[in-house]
Amino acid sequence: MFACPNCTHAVGEYPEHGRLAVVCSRCGFKYEVVGGEVVGFSSRLVTDAPARTNQAPITSREFELRVRLDARTIERFAFATSRDDEWITLRPGDRAAIVCSLRGEAREELLFIVNRTVGERFVIAKPGQRARGRALVGGGVAGLAVGGVALAAAMPIWFAAGAAVLVGVGARKVLAHLLRPVHALATGERQALEVRQGLLDEKRRMLDRRADVVAAIDRRGESQQRLLALRTRMAAVGGEVYAARIAAVDGALRMLGDQRAVDERLVRAYDRSLDIIGIEYDATATVDALALDDGSVLAERMAELREVEAHHAQLTRELEANAEVEKLLRG
Repeated sequence: MFACPNCTHAVGEYPEHGRLAVVCSRCGFKYEVVGGEVVGFSSRLVTDAPARTNQAPITSREFELRVRLDARTIERFAFATSRDDEWITLRPGDRAAIVCSLRGEAREELLFIVNRTVGERFVIAKPGQRARGRALVGGGVAGLAVGGVALAAAMPIWFAAGAAVLVGVGARKVLAHLLRPVHALATGERQALEVRQGLLDEKRRMLDRRADVVAAIDRRGESQQRLLALRTRMAAVGGEVYAARIAAVDGALRMLGDQRAVDERLVRAYDRSLDIIGIEYDATATVDALALDDGSVLAERMAELREVEAHHAQLTRELEANAEVEKLLRG
């Protein structure tokens, strides 16, 4: 899932191979996402300023990345970072995604690279960083110009300095806003995009919740194994001695079994809901599909899912409130 690096709104899915150009419906930043297989990656150390007395040389590192998009197309990305170590790790054969901000149809800056094979992300820049740099320079020039005019007009130095600061800061803020590489959307286009990206946001949240439930299933499975081992040890010593404790363990095992059944039901409900979200997302690819779809299937599925989630939450609270189970697990 590709989230807008400016506002974290889900805006698209990483392509396995090829290009995806997408606009964030929330903040208007436009991105190009390139996906493919790494066929080459290299870097070299660059000396930006030589060493001086009591000062080490200033260095940076230049990188070159080549990615195969399809059988005939290899895309080359060249970029530099102020970090001079080999902090980006990509190997031939890795699946990679490269994200750039766009100004219109032209690339503004390379933002980050994702090594999807190992799940690492390497941030090169932030959206609008180049525009903010230009705004800083423009604000400085405007401030110096105003300060110079004030001094030439025989104004007091404190007045000239204050005017320069005020104008410089104001110009920087205005320029930073005007120079942002944002994309204007028509009302209908924005609404359609909000629907599609809203589905992606829901999919992202659902994937996160599903992962939490799967992790809980694993934890409760470990708890069941511990209780079963404890029960076996109690029974080996003598059922009469530990009769009450064995009964408590049996009750805890039943409760954990019930919880596991609800957990597994919830995972299946998530899987079905994710399938429906995928269908709805693909169906909104055209305006006609949007006009014909009333969202009833998705709404029905989400209502059913909320019921299962509520049941799951209630049973989880009951399990956590069971002091005997907690005592047995800690013991």
